[in-house]
Amino acid sequence: MLSPRWLRTHLARWVPEAVKAPFRARLFGYGATGLARGSIGPAGDVVECEIAGVRFRAPGVARDDLAYHLVDNADSIDEMHSVVRAARERGGLLMDVGAARGLISAVYCLAAEGATAVAYEPAPGQARDAEQLAEMNGVADRIRVRRAAVGTTPGTMRGREDALGLIDLTPADAAGTFDVEMTTLDEEAARLGTPAVVKIDVEGFELEVLRGATGLLRDHRPLLLLELHLDLLERRGVRITEVTALLDGFGYRFETSAGKPLPVRAVHGSPNAVLRVVAR
Repeated sequence: MLSPRWLRTHLARWVPEAVKAPFRARLFGYGATGLARGSIGPAGDVVECEIAGVRFRAPGVARDDLAYHLVDNADSIDEMHSVVRAARERGGLLMDVGAARGLISAVYCLAAEGATAVAYEPAPGQARDAEQLAEMNGVADRIRVRRAAVGTTPGTMRGREDALGLIDLTPADAAGTFDVEMTTLDEEAARLGTPAVVKIDVEGFELEVLRGATGLLRDHRPLLLLELHLDLLERRGVRITEVTALLDGFGYRFETSAGKPLPVRAVHGSPNAVLRVVAR
């Protein structure tokens, strides 16, 4: 049977735009959410924000990015609620892999007294923003920003910060590159302690991160908040079944960010570009 993703990828070019348009927003997470949307205050040097009862402050220049996560994108709103639930149900240490500007780390720490986070972000600009956000909200003593990428094996790679502020670890040439520390979740857990929650948002490198966490998954089974970049996995030649099979081997089952059971066949057959799921 042909999957919805195969149909979207291979047949969409033959479908008239008028037919595709109503579905496009849903494919990128702009459908309906059953959870309360967040709020963002008026534009200024600092904006006041709220999501799922957690209030925080952020630099005004990040307002558009915050609007995406808190107000506009339904899937991201559901994800932010799942972060707050995880903090209140589990507490303890969050390992935030692909932390970007540190929004999830900050919200996690603000949602529960004593919650801590390690934010893994190799892009220098985004790592600085994560440190600033933690400082602005009085949780700098509970968030450690690690300027490192997470993968299958520790070591060092050459990388470059692209126009979007993301790290490209496979640059075509050496211009503007710098050394990027690589680590694994198994190594980090051995050094820093066992996380209660792991969030992974690594733009199609999810399988590598999980392969570097097999000891952690086997022995401790932390709650996983996953952003599965299905389009990027497909582009890299990685099958989503490889990701789900690895997690199934450690007894993980999936649910939506809103907390509803999610059959593995729904993960495999999702037409979405990005699928946000919880694995427990």
